[in-house]
Amino acid sequence: MTTTVNLQTSQRAALVSASADKPIAIRLGQQELDEVLQLARAEDRPAGNFARMVYLLGLAVYREQGFLTLQADVAQPARSRWQAASGLVNEKPIAMRLNSAEQADVEEMARNESRRPGNFARAVFRMGMPIYRQRIQQRAVAAPAVGAVSYE
Repeated sequence: MTTTVNLQTSQRAALVSASADKPIAIRLGQQELDEVLQLARAEDRPAGNFARMVYLLGLAVYREQGFLTLQADVAQPARSRWQAASGLVNEKPIAMRLNSAEQADVEEMARNESRRPGNFARAVFRMGMPIYRQRIQQRAVAAPAVGAVSYE
């Protein structure tokens, strides 16, 4: 019996550590997914790393205002996640890895919003995308064109 108790304890410990290392799956619509993959390639980052960066931008907004906001054109329709018509690409989620403190925060904030962690992370990610796009645009305006000739 002692062996069984020790085995059960070690299995529980393994489950706890595995859940802390488990990435959050961010499921996006096909157009969003294509855009994210293209932007991640342009930044020379893995998609999960890019998703985490944008998620953290959105998280700053969420923490500042204290609630989720979604633009009407990116809000997910009120459908079951099992329905094919949800508009989300379920076969190719982006695996976003967070450290254990960030993972615990996401789970707590998701509970407070009555959402699942992946759903909450997707909403926060979508809050961060406009900020990311704005930063890209500012960088493009600030940087001179490659090979540009100045006559000053």
